Amino acid sequence: MNIWNQVCETNPSETKKVDFGRKFTAIDAYAQIRKATELFGPYGATWGLFNIAHTFIEGTTMVLVTGDFRYPYDKGTANFVISSSILYVSDKGKTDDDFAKKVETDLITKALSRLGFNADVFLGKFDDNRYVQQMAQKFSQVSPEPLDMHKVNKATSFLKEQIDVDIIEETHDKVKRAWEKLTNDERLKVQEGLKDKAPDCNKMYSTLLKEYLAFDPSISGT
Repeated sequence: MNIWNQVCETNPSETKKVDFGRKFTAIDAYAQIRKATELFGPYGATWGLFNIAHTFIEGTTMVLVTGDFRYPYDKGTANFVISSSILYVSDKGKTDDDFAKKVETDLITKALSRLGFNADVFLGKFDDNRYVQQMAQKFSQVSPEPLDMHKVNKATSFLKEQIDVDIIEETHDKVKRAWEKLTNDERLKVQEGLKDKAPDCNKMYSTLLKEYLAFDPSISGT
């Protein structure tokens, strides 16, 4: 399970929903290849598809493709045969010039899935929005968003000024607009910068900010 446990969870930003035909979650193949490269090294050196063979099925426009998938394991190399098929001529009679590239990519994705890559997608966990949100939060912490410290410092000062006005009904919209312009990681930095006490108050600026963001003018009657 050593490999499986390292690669079984999926960053939602590396997926997309396919809504036509059979609905499913598609995985970014090159994100998979990048992850495999992190674990195994460059493609074609210690891992990848080898001995690829194309068999054109007589009487059809289908081609069967097989390959030997290898990867490093237990100080040696493990391998297994993987196969897939594809139409190289559409129902309308148009030849698909990219069929070989498409089926090879499909073979790599299938092979990596046997090792546990993106297992949560194949297990249907991405049908649960709560699970997807958990993964989004987890990967946002692992892969930081762009951090513009000039913007962070400017936002921190601006939010303090608005909170000091101490009229939540009038400053609520300004606070919300400033907050929404920040990335998640920039928001965390701003919250760090707000952890000092507000004037004439025992609360932190960061606590007061939460009150502003939770404020609903329609409830207050303003």
